[in-house]
Amino acid sequence: MDAVAHHYYIAIYNKMSNKSKIKGKSWERDVANFLTKHYNESFLRVPNSGAFVGGYNIYRTQTMTEQQVKSFKGDIIPGPSFSNLVIECKNYKEFPFHKLVFAQEIKQLDEWIKQAQGSCEKNDVWILCIKVTHKSSFVVWDFNQISCPSDGEYKDYQYCEYNSFWEESSNEVKQACKKLYNPD
Repeated sequence: MDAVAHHYYIAIYNKMSNKSKIKGKSWERDVANFLTKHYNESFLRVPNSGAFVGGYNIYRTQTMTEQQVKSFKGDIIPGPSFSNLVIECKNYKEFPFHKLVFAQEIKQLDEWIKQAQGSCEKNDVWILCIKVTHKSSFVVWDFNQISCPSDGEYKDYQYCEYNSFWEESSNEVKQACKKLYNPD
């Protein structure tokens, strides 16, 4: 095989193996764009997101400025009014909605929640935005942080359809960020 053919096959392989990453990045961009329009503040997708400072990578925060740390939490860099908001985004083909209805454990959802929480520091508020391809999008959050209406409960958390959550609870999200950031 000549060098040109080799590079062609590598490009095809990389394209196929990166489909899920592209899908995830697309959802992150959609969430950032939606929130930018919704709040009239700049929300951006974290470049090369992937828990740069969350979970096992929390040690990296020791050599970073406060602003640098804020820029790498979660998948979205929040607008200036939401400096302690951590948003994780997940875009998957399938999700076992029936387990939510029957209050059954969903290990995948548990891992996503753990990831969102793992990206947080003491006064941070986390939100998990989930898109299930060709089905629905929804938001999961900790009711102890954001007090607002929900469609249901999963363990100690609440969930709601994505658009309904932001239409009905955008003020509560903003208030929760202010309250936890300035606990007076």
